[in-house]
Amino acid sequence: MKKSLSSFILFFATFFISCRSESIDLSDQSKNILALVGDKTITVNDFIKRCEYVPRPPYCNGDSYVHKKIALNSLIAEKQ
Repeated sequence: MKKSLSSFILFFATFFISCRSESIDLSDQSKNILALVGDKTITVNDFIKRCEYVPRPPYCNGDSYVHKKIALNSLIAEKQ
């Protein structure tokens, strides 16, 4: 009887702890800042839009590190 009661209490304690409500603020800009250019900021979302949605020239059209670095440098140059 004592084992089943303690198991029952342990189960519900674990259940209530795991179901508590914690909100995660995804709009916190300090975590999403990729670069600061003067008083302007470049966020990760800006960089993704640049790399995925904007057509790039053939010399930096791939997905390699160098091509993404070229896209980021052009985005930084536009912000200045």
